[in-house]
Amino acid sequence: MKPIPRPLLLQMLQAALARHATRFAQETALAWLAVFPGDLQVRLFHAQALIQARRAPLALPILTRLLELDPAFGEAWETLEEAHREAKAVPDPVLAGRRAALSPEGPLGDSVPPGGYW
Repeated sequence: MKPIPRPLLLQMLQAALARHATRFAQETALAWLAVFPGDLQVRLFHAQALIQARRAPLALPILTRLLELDPAFGEAWETLEEAHREAKAVPDPVLAGRRAALSPEGPLGDSVPPGGYW
């Protein structure tokens, strides 16, 4: 079976999240990730679906791994903050330090391309 085109999948996931169809978003993201495990954007959508489903603690390791793979992934940082709030979890100080260093005002801020993730 041939997978659907990635742009269509991303549109479907965005629509599912906008309509709070969390189960569909989770199952669709997991099916895609079984074939394409390196798709960071779909991993992010999976984590967002978990947060919407009030399963934020399950999203925390997914988001932490995303940020290990791509520390400049701004939307993942925002989603991680949301997950910590929802899970009432204490943010990881190491990750917080990395985010501060990568912010536009931080020491590595100029390494983020103009119009990049911020």
